[in-house]
Amino acid sequence: MKRGGVGYVVAIGVDKYADSNYDLKYAVADVNEFAAVLAKEQLNVRNYSALKTTLLLDNDATKANILGVLERLAGGSAEKLTPAQRRLFADLAPARPEDGVFLYYSGHGHAYGHRFYLLPHDVAMLGRVADLAKPESHTVSDLELGDAFESIDLLSFELK
Repeated sequence: MKRGGVGYVVAIGVDKYADSNYDLKYAVADVNEFAAVLAKEQLNVRNYSALKTTLLLDNDATKANILGVLERLAGGSAEKLTPAQRRLFADLAPARPEDGVFLYYSGHGHAYGHRFYLLPHDVAMLGRVADLAKPESHTVSDLELGDAFESIDLLSFELK
C-alpha cells in the first residue's frame, strides 16, 4: 500500500526580538492564522494524508532553529539536535517525495546588495538595520534557504 504524503508546515513569526526596539505586533498572530487556514484548506483538498505544523515563534525563531528544522526535513539526524530542538521538532521526520513542505515567515527582513535576509529573533541590530558586516552569522539568507530546500528530497519523481 502506498504511503500517503505528509504536509509539513513550518511557520515562523517574530513579534519579540532580542532588541526590543524592533518588536512587532502582529507577526505571531499572522503565523497562527496562516497555519490554521493552510491546514484547513489542505485537509479540504486532501493532498496529504496528514499535516504536521511546526511553529517557531519569538524566542524559538532563531537562525539555528530555522535552518535546523529544514535540515531535519532533509534527513538530518535527530541525534544532532539540542534538547530544545527535539521538543520543537518532535513531529518531524525526513521528508519523502510524496510529502510537501510549506514555509511561512512573518517578521523583519532586509535586502542588502543582491541578497535578501530573514531577520530571526536573535539578529544583531546596528541602528535601524541588521548588522550585515557578517550576515551569515546572524541572519538567514536567501542562499541558505535555497540550499536547505535543495537538500529536501521532494522531487524524486520522473517528469513526463
